[in-house]
Amino acid sequence: MVDLQAHVLPGADRGAADEASALAMCRYAAERGVRELVAAPKTDLSEPWDPGAADAALASMQRQLGDSIHLHRGCEVKLTELNEKRVLAEPGRYSLSGRRYLLLDVGGEQLQRGGLTQYFGKLQDLDVCPVIATPERNSRLRSNAGRLAHWVHRGAFIQICGGSLTGLFGEKAQASAIALIDANLAHFVASDAHDLRHRAPDLVEAWDYIVYRWGEEKARELLIDNPWAALWGEKIQTRPARILRKTSLRRMLFGKKRRSSRSSS
Repeated sequence: MVDLQAHVLPGADRGAADEASALAMCRYAAERGVRELVAAPKTDLSEPWDPGAADAALASMQRQLGDSIHLHRGCEVKLTELNEKRVLAEPGRYSLSGRRYLLLDVGGEQLQRGGLTQYFGKLQDLDVCPVIATPERNSRLRSNAGRLAHWVHRGAFIQICGGSLTGLFGEKAQASAIALIDANLAHFVASDAHDLRHRAPDLVEAWDYIVYRWGEEKARELLIDNPWAALWGEKIQTRPARILRKTSLRRMLFGKKRRSSRSSS
């Protein structure tokens, strides 16, 4: 599997505090089937983001990890009015592996101010693909599937957290994550791991849940094929969005298992 976001850059944010903790997280991820992992801490750029220093830290870790797992650099930019122009000026400084896909945390400030569709358009003019991180955990975003569908139609992508699917963040986040996959509005599933105790870099349960509910083809799409393409800056073919009628929270969480599934090689 390919995990596009885990907080394993030592000391960068609320994730791994030091290299030893980061290495332990990476080894655990490898044991649980992750072969490519992006160290992507969250930042609002209030402190300098140095991709060169990040690359050096990851190179040191890679030497100790060998070929068990391959590390890549990225970050999740928390958009603010102050940093939007900085991101537009040097998007490759913050994107996944310095390529086309850029993880963005869209908060209440931007939603209240508006203009995000235009901002995403400016990124796309620079051949940058905005990836909206974990909207299922944002109460204002998960309540407006139409707005998310509009952004996806205009070229944005959506990444949900594996823990949301398995109930780690509560029933509302879980129901929203399910609805996003049902509507073809989810393109990546990442661990967003912070540690080994509470939010481990483990995607096995998410894989199993997706296979159970939607089939192996969908699991490969969200956990292997799409994130692999994003990692290397390749184009991703998205499915047409399907905004479904509202249903009860209970039915959303405990709906019937799909009757048939297709395996893909």
